[in-house]
Amino acid sequence: MKTQIAAIIIGFGFAVIISVADYRFFVRKWYFAATAAVVLALLVFIFGIRVEGTDDMAWLS
Repeated sequence: MKTQIAAIIIGFGFAVIISVADYRFFVRKWYFAATAAVVLALLVFIFGIRVEGTDDMAWLS
């Protein structure tokens, strides 16, 4: 329960920050976000945890 409350607070904080930020900044830096998303997705194959009974990989057990 404490973890969920912390995640809600952190998520709300990021939502507020992004909503008040100038969108043009994000438009100019889209390639950083796209590169980070691809790298993180590929890292699942290296550091991910195998889920028993499936061929899936996950960050969390």
